[in-house]
Amino acid sequence: MINQTKRHDSEAQLWIIITSVALAIAIAVGAIFFFVGQGSFRRESLEKDEILKRIEEYEGEHSSVADALYDLGFAVNRQKIKNVELVIEQYYYKETPSVKELTVNTALLFIDNFYDIVPRDNKSATTTAMLKCLVASIGDPYAAYFNTSEYGEFLNDMTGYETKVGIGVMLTVNYEEVTMEITAVLPDSGAEAAGIKKGDLIVAIDGSRVSEVGIEAATALVAGEVGTTVEITVLRDGEELTYTVTRMIFDDVTVLSEMLEGNIAYVQVIQFKESTPKQFKSAVDELKAAGAVGFIFDMRGNPGGVLEAVVDMIDYVVPDGHRIASYTLGRDSTTVYTSDDGHSLDLPMTVLCNGGTASAGELFTAALRDFGEWGLIDVYIVGEQTYGKGVMQSTIPINGSEGIKLTLAYYNPPCDVNYDGVGVMEADNPKHLFVTNDGKADTQLEVAIEKITELLSARSA
Repeated sequence: MINQTKRHDSEAQLWIIITSVALAIAIAVGAIFFFVGQGSFRRESLEKDEILKRIEEYEGEHSSVADALYDLGFAVNRQKIKNVELVIEQYYYKETPSVKELTVNTALLFIDNFYDIVPRDNKSATTTAMLKCLVASIGDPYAAYFNTSEYGEFLNDMTGYETKVGIGVMLTVNYEEVTMEITAVLPDSGAEAAGIKKGDLIVAIDGSRVSEVGIEAATALVAGEVGTTVEITVLRDGEELTYTVTRMIFDDVTVLSEMLEGNIAYVQVIQFKESTPKQFKSAVDELKAAGAVGFIFDMRGNPGGVLEAVVDMIDYVVPDGHRIASYTLGRDSTTVYTSDDGHSLDLPMTVLCNGGTASAGELFTAALRDFGEWGLIDVYIVGEQTYGKGVMQSTIPINGSEGIKLTLAYYNPPCDVNYDGVGVMEADNPKHLFVTNDGKADTQLEVAIEKITELLSARSA
């Protein structure tokens, strides 16, 4: 995903891809239990049957969802909900559903997911859960409401500068199918030492099945103290394997690199965070100094991230004086990014992509694709059709220390053709090679190496 903030320039989503409304619902659970027991209020939410009766009879006479929810019988902080309504009205890039539709959908989501969890007299917890449900009801699959602790964690995670405690893997998450695929195993991590591999699917943590407890709960089970262990069960080639992994402190690595046979440089970008350009440039410089004759940029499973980060990295690869990306927020003037850093790679390149390549990962892929079409670089795109996310989000501070993430605009690659819902590969383009990995071999990487070799031969001919 490509994001911008109103307070900090741009930022990314969580390090896992959000693909369904379920995320906006699931992420609330931890916040709710934090608020439980924080005090009683004079008014309690009505009994479920009475609320359902009122919802069925509701005719939409309110101008505010907050007031409507209150009159339906929910004990909520109306001002906090109204603040979020105003942000949505001001910034969301599409027309939202009517107040009546939003009210009914929000109320029913709360009844289905939170009514039996939140104490009826806990106004704070009820409001937090209701805000999650409201944001999940506007029709934006990338929207989310963050309470104070979630918002702070989100901002910290997007910088990528902090050390973390964990097992040392990066994941692509599918909330609809409730799966967690390992897209990278960090070097010198507990996961690497235990034998966990890229491509493994995590199916259980300490015996708890991911499919049963859900993504958020499963992720929480991985957390713990440095030096303690956790049992990770993965699915690999149809077989379930369980590993005991030691939790360690590790840097937030988003770029992995190595020199392949034939002096072909391989650079995998896991996600785009504020710290990623520095890691990327260091990897490129080191590999080039070591004698790299071509570069493979692996964007497979990359869910996106910070807009300025991906623009900075594209700029480091392509020649100066050309459009990299653009976007327009509402009625504001269009912002155009151009290459101007004085650095480029005059070497053959390939970009690897797949269905997990989204947002900023797609923008990097599309930018190199377009520069190749313009004859400015030698590049092949290898892999599968990408996710197709050509919209950007902003996370906006609200209610003092909380935040709401919304889609604000479409953004466009250098050619200025948006690919939202489409992806970036073209079936009739000879430089776009559709390759699927079947079995244990990384066929896509093998083809990428072949194409680098072909480009080198053509240059020397």
